Amino acid sequence: MFSLAFSLLCILLANPLLRLLQVPAEILPIAVNYLRIVFAGLIFTFFYNFLAATMRALGDSKSPVWFLAAASAINIVLDLLTVCVLDLGVAGAALATVVSQLGSGLLCVGYLKKHFPILRMEKDDWKTSRPEAMRLLGMGVPVGLQFSITAIGSVVLQS
Repeated sequence: MFSLAFSLLCILLANPLLRLLQVPAEILPIAVNYLRIVFAGLIFTFFYNFLAATMRALGDSKSPVWFLAAASAINIVLDLLTVCVLDLGVAGAALATVVSQLGSGLLCVGYLKKHFPILRMEKDDWKTSRPEAMRLLGMGVPVGLQFSITAIGSVVLQS
């Protein structure tokens, strides 16, 4: 739920953020379009990161790297397809990025289902409790803010 809210917030703030970074007016519409597509796909980035962290917690640190490498290869192929063949330009590159992130997440799901049967959820596992959700938010929000501040600082420094 947080990732959807964060994606929506980023989509809405793409234009003001790029203006704040003093992106030249002639490329601003293209940059906003690119960011909005990538921000719309943030759910897939969160999805992959969650599953990769789960694999690492279970002692498998190699597979997430291989899935990320596969996503990079998919991204390159899709970039060439969407930009050069389909002539979608910057939007095509953004779409390729989102699809490749989805691909890495799906690879993680398949791998986890096959190699870690303990993670298969039963019907009772889907029930949520408010205290547990609040405890998880209490741990996750500060980490998310820390990463966001670091990323925003890098963007500001680069500009």
